[in-house]
Amino acid sequence: ILTGLFVSVLIKEGRFSMIEVNHDASKLFKLRPLFMLLVIVVMTLWLATFIKKAVSLTYFYNGISYLNTHKAEDFAPAEKSFKKALFIDRNDTYLLALSEVNIQKITNLAQSLQAQSGNTDKTGEQESVKNILSYLQDALKYTKEAIGIDPTNHYNHLASARASSMAMNLRIPGEYYETTKSAYLEASKYNPFDPSTYLNLARVEALSGKVAEAERYIG
Repeated sequence: ILTGLFVSVLIKEGRFSMIEVNHDASKLFKLRPLFMLLVIVVMTLWLATFIKKAVSLTYFYNGISYLNTHKAEDFAPAEKSFKKALFIDRNDTYLLALSEVNIQKITNLAQSLQAQSGNTDKTGEQESVKNILSYLQDALKYTKEAIGIDPTNHYNHLASARASSMAMNLRIPGEYYETTKSAYLEASKYNPFDPSTYLNLARVEALSGKVAEAERYIG
């Protein structure tokens, strides 16, 4: 009460004046629920993205761990993990992992065919060749999708070149010399300081009998 009387005296003597409250400030308070809702939505989206990334990475690392601890002949569990990671989060890293799995499948089948070169079972050989072609197409498909996600990542182009060069090494019919060389050149465009790219370009030219071109890349 005394405080109230003291304030009223100050007002009467002109030492203190009443300030009119701006009604616009009250409008801001009315917008507070909308602002809080916006914050909640943003935080929810961020949390969902974080969970998606975390789960996909878990599947990816599970696939890598399996490949490191099990026999190279059994790729199915690792491939399944990589596909789950890709389903949750469409990341070019997971696509490259799937491409590499198919390349390893091709390598194993090619080695098996070489070991059974004297075998008269042509049916099994034809089936292996058919599987190699299928795995090659899958590997190239995955690298193409990876480049579509990030065309500036030179690793994506290197993976494409690796798949195409596999076809070159196995003498599979097709324009794999052109696609391999083109992929390595694209990789060098986005990372011109990787010496392995030029060594691989020289190897590709040498395999095609173009010695002068090969020397140009390593000279």
